Amino acid sequence: MGAGDGSISFDEFRQLLQKYKSSKRGANSKEVSSPASSSASEYDLRETFDIFDKDADGYLNAVDLRSVVRRFFLHCLHIIYHFLLIQSS
Repeated sequence: MGAGDGSISFDEFRQLLQKYKSSKRGANSKEVSSPASSSASEYDLRETFDIFDKDADGYLNAVDLRSVVRRFFLHCLHIIYHFLLIQSS
């Protein structure tokens, strides 16, 4: 899996986010990372990857992402429904 098949591994995911953070850091040069925050962010990054990796195969693919987006969308609809219910009372 990986390398052109439409899925990405944890390492590819980490590299992608590091590139994104680097580009953001360039725009905001005051931002500095520390070794302590680095290990915490590695843990958080792994947890995030695992949330998206629904089949726990170590790769993210369209099926995994679709599942998470669908659950998030349904959760948002639930919140909106309750908000509207409260507003109409």
